Amino acid sequence: EFRRVLFRSKRSERSTSSLLSPREVEVARKLVAGDTVPTIAESLGVSRSTISTLNERIYRKLGITRRAQLAMRLHELGVQ
Repeated sequence: EFRRVLFRSKRSERSTSSLLSPREVEVARKLVAGDTVPTIAESLGVSRSTISTLNERIYRKLGITRRAQLAMRLHELGVQ
């Protein structure tokens, strides 16, 4: 358990650019703003499955499982 806490604290010190791609940051911002997957897909001109895949990657990279956690992690990383 100590290793997990240590890993998370080191990870939170990383910049967003080393964690998320620019497109992932764009999608993450839209998710936090409350946009739906279909709305994001339409606004970016990509398929819903692309947005779903990006969403999964974002959550995995940030080590989160909920949208509220996404908002908190983006805030911690200085994104918003």
